[in-house]
Amino acid sequence: MLNQNGIKKALLEKKLDSITHDDWEELQEKAGSTIRTCLGDEVVHHVIDLVNSKEIWDKLEKMYMSKSLSSKLYLKHRFYLFKMSEGSNLIQHVNQFDQITADLGRVSVKVEDKDKAMMLLCSLTPEYETLVTALLANKETITMQLATDSLLGHHNRHQQHGGRANSQGDGLYVKFNQGDSRKKKAVCYKCQKIGHYNRDCPMNKKQNGGGESSNTANIVQQEDTITVEFDMLAVKMGNHTDS
Repeated sequence: MLNQNGIKKALLEKKLDSITHDDWEELQEKAGSTIRTCLGDEVVHHVIDLVNSKEIWDKLEKMYMSKSLSSKLYLKHRFYLFKMSEGSNLIQHVNQFDQITADLGRVSVKVEDKDKAMMLLCSLTPEYETLVTALLANKETITMQLATDSLLGHHNRHQQHGGRANSQGDGLYVKFNQGDSRKKKAVCYKCQKIGHYNRDCPMNKKQNGGGESSNTANIVQQEDTITVEFDMLAVKMGNHTDS
């Protein structure tokens, strides 16, 4: 606005030799008045006693540069220490992270896309360790798009299959549900009954004193393996789509 009104020279440290003293005073008055009209009531009182337009400008610059620096430091602090709380919602966590990175952009703090993705993955709770490991093992570099797509896919699977929050169970539920129809036709060679396999036979518990059979432990191991394979498959499909 000062430039448009032809009074930007008023912000110079010293009066130009080509300008008379009276013209300089008039220029200062016009510039000071123009600056004040652009200020809100909560700001104008900080410069009410200043006459020289350069002094007014320097005062305002100092005030807002200080606030800008404080904002940058605060947002950087939030960004680098951002962590997901146990039991919190994954979608809300991703949205909060996106908000912080957007706020950083508004104060001219640039964060590389791969660094954003790494910070997001590192901010997750241990229950997402399987998914994070799968993501990092299959890419030379990680992107925010891949990270968020994988996390949202994980969340959707979790919602569709009974709200189970543990990533170790993600994909497992699908695998074993698909086997239900086959299990109904199965014949146990141990007790010769229909409806279950040998590994699920009630006789196993009796032989082990009513406790869980060794086959149960094997099933748990199988479940963990299936889970890792399921998440790895989801990541590979995402990588194939990217390429």
